[in-house]
Amino acid sequence: LRALRGARDPALRGVLAGVLRQLARDTAQRRAVAEAGGIAVLAGLLQSPSSHARQAAARALSNVVVNSGKNKLEAAQFGAIHSLARMLETDGAMGREAAAATLGNLAANCEATSALLAEAGAVAPLADLLASGTPMAVQHAARALRNLAGRDGRNKRLVLEAGAAPRLTRLLGSRERGAAQAAASALSNLACNCEAAQDAVVAAGAVPGLLSLLAAFEDGDSADPSAAAAAEAAAWALSNLCGSEGARRAVCAEAGAILGPVVAALSSGSPGARHAAARLLKALVAGDTSAAWRREAIAAGAAVPLVELLDATAEGPARAAAAAITALASRSATARREFARCGAAAPLARALARTGSGAEALRAEAARAVGALAAPGEGGVPRELVDAGAAASLVALLGSRRPGAGEAAAAALGALARAAPGARRALLGLGALDALLGLLTPACSQATQAAAAAALGALACEDEAEAVEAAAPRAAALLAETAAHGLPATARAAAATLSDLACCGGAVRAAVASSRAPRVLVALVRSPLDELRAAAALALWDLCFDCEAGRLAVLNADGAPCLVQVLLIGGEEAKEAAAACLGELAALGPRGVATLRACDAVTSLEALAVRGAAPRAVALAALNALRAIEANGDGAGPTEEGGEEGGVGPAASRVSDGGLLASLAATEVL
Repeated sequence: LRALRGARDPALRGVLAGVLRQLARDTAQRRAVAEAGGIAVLAGLLQSPSSHARQAAARALSNVVVNSGKNKLEAAQFGAIHSLARMLETDGAMGREAAAATLGNLAANCEATSALLAEAGAVAPLADLLASGTPMAVQHAARALRNLAGRDGRNKRLVLEAGAAPRLTRLLGSRERGAAQAAASALSNLACNCEAAQDAVVAAGAVPGLLSLLAAFEDGDSADPSAAAAAEAAAWALSNLCGSEGARRAVCAEAGAILGPVVAALSSGSPGARHAAARLLKALVAGDTSAAWRREAIAAGAAVPLVELLDATAEGPARAAAAAITALASRSATARREFARCGAAAPLARALARTGSGAEALRAEAARAVGALAAPGEGGVPRELVDAGAAASLVALLGSRRPGAGEAAAAALGALARAAPGARRALLGLGALDALLGLLTPACSQATQAAAAAALGALACEDEAEAVEAAAPRAAALLAETAAHGLPATARAAAATLSDLACCGGAVRAAVASSRAPRVLVALVRSPLDELRAAAALALWDLCFDCEAGRLAVLNADGAPCLVQVLLIGGEEAKEAAAACLGELAALGPRGVATLRACDAVTSLEALAVRGAAPRAVALAALNALRAIEANGDGAGPTEEGGEEGGVGPAASRVSDGGLLASLAATEVL
């Protein structure tokens, strides 16, 4: 550095800068060069009138800034970025090559220098270099554009506006594998989380070129390191392209050309390739509503390598494998059976038990996979998952602070409880009930509260009433609050779980009846959303069924008029539950019957019981309610003016008239 500062001969300065370049290949020496003021000297040399000196300084600076955000920012402060951008436009072929390499290193993993590089006007010259530079300059330019387009949406836009997408697409077919890899990587970063870029890359015709690179995994070319690296970059690019529905369709149109290489990459690729392939497979499957991709992927043999990838040392590939398993197993009994055959339960349980950096994200994704594999229907491994220790890890995950982790764990526990009823006692013994109740708080997201409520409903059943009894008062209170203040989906889940608790009977039902739940459910019956109305009406019916305390609670909450309103405006399920609940209220005797008469329940019930006026289940519930009213009334109907008490009013208002009920029964509703 002392010699370089004092040298006047351009050739000597170039030689000295070259020596610094060699020294800076070593991490310790790199640090020593920076600490001795080398960055300022090299940045100044970039303005030398000698092209040889500028090239040497650029190459030396390229090494000095590697893996050091501090060194990159210092280089920017001394004007290196503007000097290098000028070299891209004014220097010869070798100078432009050196400038592109250094700009690429300055932009790598440093948002501040990436922004400065864009402001210096370097994007357009780098895009031009893709079509006119030396083979190495083309690679360096592609890598620089890749680093520029990493996370900054403004930089992505500038890269697109500079016309880089078509030029990068043409490079995918280059005989130079390094150039093809750099182009695929640049397209990958450009497409990541940017639908406009995804559509632009597809419009540029990149998909066939990327698939051609990906084919190296299936063709056996992956033994060549450069071909394998290019194929891995292509897998990442294709997975990022699938964020846009239009781009995903373009990729999916090549189904015959993509699944084989993806499964081959999963089976025998590098850790990075397996990670990219799992991510790509998940992206392809997740948007497929026809389930065709699920069937094709399973038939191509994707299940075995995905299960094996769950045990990857790095968290990223294991997390991608769990996400792909979730996508494949959702709504596909065939996939669930195949994962069961491959022994997915034990690796998933191990993934759920991981600790260390990044483990929370993996555990949340593994919980989603458990939920998918334990879904109702054929296939799946619910009992095996519990036996492998997944349940204990899921209960522990309920307390995670990571967004979405508690929701995923709650959903998985609910799926296990529904799919393997025999596992409910084990889940309750692990403390799942209290842990789930802990999620019914405004501090948790609405989705988490809904998942927790649904899981509680899966655990609450008559067979486990004794285990649920102690927590019933707290559960009823928390569910009532959740139903009262939650969004419709959350309120519906809470109402459904209150229904499940009421079905436990005995002390559990009494705890629900004595809580705020009846009033909240009556309020929900007035909801404009029929699904919510139906859930609330069903919960009220279950609460009243053969339970005087429940009936009184609903009656005292002014439930009768609201239920009558449901008979008029509700859907089939809501009407059936409302009619049945009104029948239960009539079982309270004269007081209940009087309340029903006062709100004109009889008229609405008769309208539903008439043949053809309502679906069979609704008509039957209405007819049973009318019979309950007749059986539990005081025998006196309303008095019509001019008639005797209990006498001759219109049949439609006289439930004590046995002729009406006989007529209703004759409609063959039963």
